[in-house]
Amino acid sequence: MFSSNPTPLDIRFRLFGFPCRISAFFWLGAFFLGNTTVSRPGIPLAGLAIWVGSMLLSILVHELG
Repeated sequence: MFSSNPTPLDIRFRLFGFPCRISAFFWLGAFFLGNTTVSRPGIPLAGLAIWVGSMLLSILVHELG
């Protein structure tokens, strides 16, 4: 199992009794991936926020499954 050292920028919480930690690198990666796939001239910044939220939700559901 891959385990990185916690940083002060990590977000920690419990979900259904399971400890969760979201690394700052997740937000950075999700932003860059969403920026290249979602961000177009006609799409507002809200589209990028929806993309990042969708990534977070899908990864949490996958990991809890």
